[in-house]
Amino acid sequence: MPNIIKDLLPSLDKLYLSVILLDEIIIREDFKKLCLRILKTLDEPNTLQVICLSSDDHNEAVISICHKLDIKLILINGNDNFKNKALTKSKGKWVIYTNLHVSHSLQLFAEFKKLSTNTNTLCIVPKTIYRRDLDGSPLDKNPLAYMFKKSNTVKSARLLSDHILLTEEHCFLNLALVKKSKLNFDKGSKYNFNDPQLINELVSYYSNYNIVFCGNISVAHIVAQSYNPVIEGHEDTVNWALEYLKDIPIKIINTSRVRGRIPVHIQCLMIYEVFRRINFFIDRRDRFSLLNSTEQDEFIESCKKIMEHVDEKYINTFIFKGFVEEHKVAFLNLFKNAQRNKTSVYVSDISSRHGKAQFFYMSGELEDTLSVNSIVNGKSVKKYAISYTRKFLFDKIYCVKNLFWIDLKDHDYVSFVRSDGDTNIKNGGKSLGQISSWLDIRNSQIRPAQSSLNKKEELFRSKIMSSFSSWCNSWLIVDRPDKADDNAEHFYRYIKENGLHNEIYFALSKKASDWKRLESEGFNLIDYGSEKHLIALTNCRFLISSQAGHGLFNPQPTKSFADLSKYRFIFLQHGIIMTDISKWLNNVRIKKFITSTPDEFNFISGKEGNYKFTDNEVCLTGMPRHDFLLKNCNVVKPDTILIMPTWRRYLTAEPKEIGGPREPLKDFLETDYAKHWITLLKDKKLKELSLNSGLKVKFAMHPNLSMYVNEFIIPDYIEVIDVTENFSYSKQILETAVLLTDYSSVAFDAAVIDRPVIYFQFDKEEFSSGKHTSIEGYFDFEDNGFGPICYENNQVLVSLEGYLTTGESKIYQERRDKTYPQRNGNSCQNVYNEIVSLDL
Repeated sequence: MPNIIKDLLPSLDKLYLSVILLDEIIIREDFKKLCLRILKTLDEPNTLQVICLSSDDHNEAVISICHKLDIKLILINGNDNFKNKALTKSKGKWVIYTNLHVSHSLQLFAEFKKLSTNTNTLCIVPKTIYRRDLDGSPLDKNPLAYMFKKSNTVKSARLLSDHILLTEEHCFLNLALVKKSKLNFDKGSKYNFNDPQLINELVSYYSNYNIVFCGNISVAHIVAQSYNPVIEGHEDTVNWALEYLKDIPIKIINTSRVRGRIPVHIQCLMIYEVFRRINFFIDRRDRFSLLNSTEQDEFIESCKKIMEHVDEKYINTFIFKGFVEEHKVAFLNLFKNAQRNKTSVYVSDISSRHGKAQFFYMSGELEDTLSVNSIVNGKSVKKYAISYTRKFLFDKIYCVKNLFWIDLKDHDYVSFVRSDGDTNIKNGGKSLGQISSWLDIRNSQIRPAQSSLNKKEELFRSKIMSSFSSWCNSWLIVDRPDKADDNAEHFYRYIKENGLHNEIYFALSKKASDWKRLESEGFNLIDYGSEKHLIALTNCRFLISSQAGHGLFNPQPTKSFADLSKYRFIFLQHGIIMTDISKWLNNVRIKKFITSTPDEFNFISGKEGNYKFTDNEVCLTGMPRHDFLLKNCNVVKPDTILIMPTWRRYLTAEPKEIGGPREPLKDFLETDYAKHWITLLKDKKLKELSLNSGLKVKFAMHPNLSMYVNEFIIPDYIEVIDVTENFSYSKQILETAVLLTDYSSVAFDAAVIDRPVIYFQFDKEEFSSGKHTSIEGYFDFEDNGFGPICYENNQVLVSLEGYLTTGESKIYQERRDKTYPQRNGNSCQNVYNEIVSLDL
């Protein structure tokens, strides 16, 4: 230890607070601010000792700051036993393990000073809050917020109940009691994340002391916009999800027993620890592969062993944010072979005009043993349009949502009865009682008005309400905010040209390249995101779109008037669904769901897929843009080899904010995706085939990857298409002689007009692993695809040469005919008929 540090350590026994900093690298200004905050609030001589990891990078700066502030300092070389070494060096009455990656307020240390005078206090626990890294605004996602009231809550260590302790970090510990217990951190600990072992051992050791939960003071973690502490895992997944569960929970259980019984707070802690790790994996197939099949089995077995020590009643009653009905049902089924002691049936959707409501209840298995009968006015009624959605934990069903519709009339009362008793009817977390009227069910679906509006929001809200009569019969039709030329545009044009509805509007950004084209054609345009757009969106009768993303429903922040929305959403689709994207679409309330092939219709509306929708919502109409293709396919002469791959979610960074654009990766050109496509585009054989056939070659990047289009340095003879500027997909498909794609549904557009397809699937295993936005569905490229599948560049060129010289195999024409048994060009009229049926 440097001599200067020895000089800074007189009379350590008088120190009031020891702060153990866990950071390996100290940011000089942050370190200084923390010290000043503590000194300002404690305001006593010899009140602070700082112990931190030693590093040549920061030692000199830290020593200098401590010397100027007259702070006692100890530097310790970092190793696995740092926490224990720091504990032995700590002096005074209290100790806190913390770091500079969290924000410490003045109030935190001021409140600590007041509370620390009570000698019967073992631990002071501040509330943890999360703030967005972009703007510092709070995230309302602390699952354990229920433990912290506005005032301090004092709990006896033996009677913590559902107040659980996850870590000693950021808590103020009574140093004298810690040292007296002779408890230590696990010297060989291999976990560099929160470990609740020591603090829970202390609580068991000092059961007569108090724990103070401080709701009015906090430490703030700065996190990403999308961060959720109950779902986020750790970069060392095997360690965090598996090794930890095999090791720490059972140790805590064994050391906490009192006369053979496990305290309630430890049982609740076990539920929380298991749930966090299970929830990290549920329905996230991109994460399944983080554990191999053996490790997956070990993970589930470890969860079962832990939950053997948890009473069923705590699974039924323990409430923290995120641990909702479906998880309680799943935990009881997976770990206790039991059912919920009180089943709830939830309102899912209603159709007031047609007098029907959709409900659901949760079960642990697809073949549900629960018998939930629907009772209307005391008589059993039939459930119809029954569907199931499943969540998976690896290859096992985690839980099942059982959905069904029943008919209801004014003055009807509904209840649901299970074999062992009545059930609660709920809308979200709100109970409607065991018996509910049709009126109450309808009212439960009305969004509550936002409170605490500012003057500007109140004025705009009034404007929306006063405009209702002007817009209530309108149809608002949308493709993408920055692009038309999809099903919505083609459907709008059909309605306009045939005079089927007078009040139709098309929303598009004024900056979009399609604006002038549609304006010259007489489209009734609304600037996307404008005040007029928000008024139209809120008041329109139908919202009709080829998209279903967050930005469609929330083009601007709409919380202040979201409760006023009355529209019914018609999903025209952007492309034919081949895969399971139910996890996304099941969260969207869709009144009419357009499909185009019998297989697609059956997959989404039937029980083969995992979609919540039935033939109540799903209709087989065909796509509006296919009418245009069929009408013009014999008019336009195909002269292009079109290369049009789809995107990959893992080729971009997540948006900085919800609904925002995806961010580019710095090393995109180093990805397999870029390397394979660039190699193909540069191949001399491709140029030779182009020249010999007289066909042009065009390359079109997917809009979600359009930020990379200029990084593709390819031969001049290939036309690189910017799909975001003055580009028509439909016209380009008409001009296509051969389509070369990978997994894109654009192949269905080519197939509807008998254009040949070649698939280039060099990354099939990765693409199908769940890392992208979907998982495999009913469509198998080998059995159902419209062309040969290639895995190497040379295979693509051989297949292309074979088509250009000898034509394609008859099998692909047979597949196209099977996929589209009727190609009569009536899709727009079919869609129109389905929409107006909603008003009948």
